[in-house]
Amino acid sequence: MRIVRFTEEGRKIAQIFKVLRRELQKDFIARKKLNLLKEVVSKANGANKEDLFKILAPVRTELGILKEQSKDAETLEMVKSLENKVIEMLR
Repeated sequence: MRIVRFTEEGRKIAQIFKVLRRELQKDFIARKKLNLLKEVVSKANGANKEDLFKILAPVRTELGILKEQSKDAETLEMVKSLENKVIEMLR
């Protein structure tokens, strides 16, 4: 068994690696899709009920797919938030 001790500089580098690892675990593809869906929802605001349904029904389907595919907790929170907004707009 060996014990390793980091210097102050080593601890700083280890912290940077932790942050980098967290960033690399994010689901960037899902986040890109989510941003596009947010744009669609934003542009749909103010449309009549019939057009609103035609626009938002596919968005809601895509959000469901993103929820199933992504394992990124932060992305899933954003998906749920947008899904709630879409549901509210459809009421």
